[in-house]
Amino acid sequence: MAINRKLAASDPDGNPYDYWRAKNPNYWRRAEWHDYSSRSIYMITIVKSFGMPNFSRIIAPDGNPDKAYTDLSTIGCLINTEIHNLGLKSKAVDITAYVIMPDHVHAIIFVKEAGVTKLSNIISTLKGACSSAWQRHSGNDELEPVFLSGYHDRILRKEGQYAVMKKYVRDNPRRLYIKRHHREYFSKINKIEIGGKCYSAYGNYFLLNSPFKEAVKISRKYSEETKAKLQATWLDNASRGGVLVSPFIHPEEKAALKAGADAGGLIIRIVEKGFPERYKPSGIYFDLCSQGRLLEIAIDDYYTGKTQNLREKALRMNALAASIASEI
Repeated sequence: MAINRKLAASDPDGNPYDYWRAKNPNYWRRAEWHDYSSRSIYMITIVKSFGMPNFSRIIAPDGNPDKAYTDLSTIGCLINTEIHNLGLKSKAVDITAYVIMPDHVHAIIFVKEAGVTKLSNIISTLKGACSSAWQRHSGNDELEPVFLSGYHDRILRKEGQYAVMKKYVRDNPRRLYIKRHHREYFSKINKIEIGGKCYSAYGNYFLLNSPFKEAVKISRKYSEETKAKLQATWLDNASRGGVLVSPFIHPEEKAALKAGADAGGLIIRIVEKGFPERYKPSGIYFDLCSQGRLLEIAIDDYYTGKTQNLREKALRMNALAASIASEI
């Protein structure tokens, strides 16, 4: 079955309990380099408290994932109203897209005026309004908050990223339905199209559509200062749910892989040859794959014997990594 790269589903799901998330990473940390009172666009995720009923259920008519949608529960309807109200009450804030999933909410928030409010205040206001609405509906003002404390944010930084963010948010029901009902999609993929070429792959192909991909490559020409800055950039991206893309051949690339994986990042690993029958990754890659945090893509079909033309293959692998990372 051929899977078209451009039609494949999206990226870090934003659901700390599901396929994209590591066990213990701190996804709630803020970007220290960013002014959260500036004019910016964010994709945010807030997660339901453990005692709350589900906000929605995923329905796919005729079992077709492309038709999947969220059927809101009572509490989901209340959240929907408060999200709508938030956008109406503040001229400085515009919620341009959102989806209410069973156990979390994604939203794209546009802070249109600098210095008027901080993102944390917007999230706090929305959470408080939802909890108050739920308490009023239930007739019990001692109920726990609707959402867990904290939130996850990603900041729009690249041209074209906004459209990918919106597609990602709106595509959540389809992705969750696939994850629940088509686990076979997260295994060996015989043909996956990237840049007009077909490759074999293994793992979670949803990582390809992440808006937050960084190519990891070390060159002998880089100064120690340059390498330190790159390592910091890669770690920041990985620790906030982004994807690192590389063959991870150079020792310092391997160090970036380990640091990123330890921080809860997602990995697209470019490998030399395809995957034999009954293939499974080993070592750290096995753990990443079992958590849905790995996609391996082979530049050549599977073969036995020693590798030939090592430099040529390394160049091809790095070129594919750069191509994948540049596509948003």
